[in-house]
Amino acid sequence: MFFSFAAGLFAVVYLFIFVQGNVELDPGITIHPAPSVVIAQKNSPLLLNCSASSSPDAGPVTITWFKDGQPVVIDRRVQVRENGSLYFTQVKKNRNSKNRNHNGFYECFIKNKYGTVIARQVHLQVARISKSFSIEPADQEVKLGGVARFKCQIDGIPPPLYVWEKNSSPLPHNNRYITLYSGILQIHNISESDAGSFHCSVYQSFNKVNNVPVTIDLIWQHSRVQAGLKVITDTERRPPKIVAISKEVNATIKHSVTLECLADGNPSPVVTWMKDGNPTLDDNFKEINGRSNLKFIKVGKIDAGTYKCVASSPGFPDAVAETKLNVKGKYFSGSSNFQENAPKPPGNVTVTSVTSTEVCIQWSPSEYPDCCPVLAYTVHYGELKDVTQKAVTLKKNECIHDLKPHTDYKFYIRAYSRNGAGAQSDTVTVKTLESVPDAAPNLRLSSSSPYSIDVEWDPVPPEKCNGVITGYQIFVSNGGHEIMENVSAANQSYTFKELQADTEYKVRVLAGTAVGFPKLLDAQWPWLIHRTPKHNEKPQVKVQIQVSQLNLTCVDVKWNITDNQAVIGYKIYLSKKIQNIDAAQIFEIHDIKRTNYVMCGLESEKFYELMFVVDGSSNALATVEEIFQTVPPNETPLPPPPLQIIARIMSSSEIMVRWKRPGRQYDIKFYTVQFHRRDNSQKIMYARSDALEYELKNLEPYTYYSIRVRSHTTHDHGIFSDPVDVRTLEDVPSPPEKLYIERIDEDKVNLHWEPPTKQNGVITSYVIQYNHQKEDPENLWQSLEKNGTMTKATINGISKEVNYYFKVRACTNKGESHPSRTVELKAWICTFKCEQGGLITTKKDEDDGGILKDQRLGIIIGCSIGLSSIVICIVVVIVRQR
Repeated sequence: MFFSFAAGLFAVVYLFIFVQGNVELDPGITIHPAPSVVIAQKNSPLLLNCSASSSPDAGPVTITWFKDGQPVVIDRRVQVRENGSLYFTQVKKNRNSKNRNHNGFYECFIKNKYGTVIARQVHLQVARISKSFSIEPADQEVKLGGVARFKCQIDGIPPPLYVWEKNSSPLPHNNRYITLYSGILQIHNISESDAGSFHCSVYQSFNKVNNVPVTIDLIWQHSRVQAGLKVITDTERRPPKIVAISKEVNATIKHSVTLECLADGNPSPVVTWMKDGNPTLDDNFKEINGRSNLKFIKVGKIDAGTYKCVASSPGFPDAVAETKLNVKGKYFSGSSNFQENAPKPPGNVTVTSVTSTEVCIQWSPSEYPDCCPVLAYTVHYGELKDVTQKAVTLKKNECIHDLKPHTDYKFYIRAYSRNGAGAQSDTVTVKTLESVPDAAPNLRLSSSSPYSIDVEWDPVPPEKCNGVITGYQIFVSNGGHEIMENVSAANQSYTFKELQADTEYKVRVLAGTAVGFPKLLDAQWPWLIHRTPKHNEKPQVKVQIQVSQLNLTCVDVKWNITDNQAVIGYKIYLSKKIQNIDAAQIFEIHDIKRTNYVMCGLESEKFYELMFVVDGSSNALATVEEIFQTVPPNETPLPPPPLQIIARIMSSSEIMVRWKRPGRQYDIKFYTVQFHRRDNSQKIMYARSDALEYELKNLEPYTYYSIRVRSHTTHDHGIFSDPVDVRTLEDVPSPPEKLYIERIDEDKVNLHWEPPTKQNGVITSYVIQYNHQKEDPENLWQSLEKNGTMTKATINGISKEVNYYFKVRACTNKGESHPSRTVELKAWICTFKCEQGGLITTKKDEDDGGILKDQRLGIIIGCSIGLSSIVICIVVVIVRQR
């Protein structure tokens, strides 16, 4: 183990708490949350915070950094700041030089008058990626109905992400194609359509590793390898066979890990996983990934062991293969054993719910050797899938606050001595007490007559219920009188009767539990406004539709209508949802008594958008939209993309994206928004939204962006929608570039420049400013405006006796840019009579566009002639004297 416990008592006790929350320690030191792994780019600067603070009454503070158990060598590349942070001017990775290799495990020790604490432990890694693949996929021949497996692998930090394509297009979206993070592509139940060429590409997401939120820049690597798949027609029965299984797998505690098992056979075998002779899916921490792989959502030490993958087919003996899973801590040395002479697990753990957000835990003291008494206990707790929180105590009981109401939590205790941590106690599960809901239901209002309002509502989301819903309160008001009705939890609709026609009403609904009903703010519980129909107005028609799949190419559309007296027929519009270039198919139904319609000839494994229209004599009485996917009857369809995606331009750098849920039958948890510049599909960015909208910020002005959205359920996600392209508004441009002057006459010059680097819109004009005093305010400078397509201007009336200064601004509809650099034009100087045609002109000078090179040449020639005349005169005088 890299990290030593030799730092003293408090280092032992508090070593483990730096990952979660702010925890106030007895020695007056507060540990702040910080990443346990940091990946830095080579040659870039890096700051590692010590992530701790000491109270003023704890005396002077000393901070010391260690690397791999040794004090950090301080030099010009590695420095300790005044606040104790460790600063690298350039992160290096030189294996041949110890002082220039910054890879390693770092510890920050903070010391005050009470003792020493290890405030932070962090593993620093330098990012890299290999130039070539270590494993490349191989061509395969697979029998019909069998399985195929391709693998590509490349070495890199952070671990690269692998993207597979078929025939240079994205993989089909179904659960027959399974991609694993290790670069493996599995194809189950092979069909003839699966034949083709499969390509593997890799990219690195550097920011994602360092927990950068929301927006993620992708750095693509252009390495790419491919292999072919040939399908052989063979329908003979085959016994089950394990084609591939994971080798021994090392996993880090609380991380996700997948054990691979791929089985072939005809018929397709059923795969089960066993550990110690028992099925493995006995809690919520595991799931089957694809058809046969075992995925641990957050692996724990209890998951370590030997696993058997069993493939079974009727009439054949089972095929069995084994693999081993090792689970270790965040900093491990190869042994999963606890420290020698560590305390035994605490016993008799009991947990009692006190309120909806608080529980109290008690336990019996741990037994320990005479040499090493217990110094402290840690209470580990969390929801069933996320036991990550910790609390520190020197007592034998503890109360935990700020929990979620009516939620199952797991708890276990661990004792610590100076020799380290003991084994954890038995795990105890408890549910917190109920509370009132945090949200109100979503409403839908309609009228089946001029004197009634039909109210329908959706269930409160489970995470907002805070208990079992026992009833609803429905409120209606016409602005003066307010009516409230109580409805049982079994209902999700109610009709208010004996209302006034052609009157505006406000409606809202509350949900309650056994504890009562919540007191929500108006913003959390808004009124929904509805006007009842007029006396002679035809009532609204309510329609519900259901799409049921009969087989891969046929669906049955069923509908239910509340009142069809005004209905003259129905229309069904059907179109493919993704990458569709064909017009929608239209099915007209004139029999108003009909309640279903079967549509065939659909393509398998495609998303379709269906719009059902109820026609009246003069207009549509009702319209309902639905999205569905054609999949085999025994497969679960993927969540479809959202409906009606609209991108609204907010400014030159912001776009608001809104959409509608694809359907209430899909349990959509959140959405992913993908966006990139339309002219740069390599730099793709992603953002998560828990609502039906998301605002994209920090975009480039006057730039087209391509935006797509996809839906996510708890364990799966669908495909992205068709792109919506939109351009941001214009902004002020950057200044023009490379301005220089050319004199063409005594009082005339040409001015040249290049367009701005960032135009940020359409350049409508350029404003040329010039003046003989550089320091004068802007309003005293003369100006000249030129068309935005020009990058040259001629300026007349320039006095030859004074210096001039020139600058140029670019303009869009948003406004003017800052001025370009100012260039100087020197005054006209002539040392002899200038004849027509003998004008001296200026050329572009790299240092100063206004210096007259030919004028200087004239001065030199004049001086030379004068000196020569003087010399000749002197020579003549001397000769005559002789």
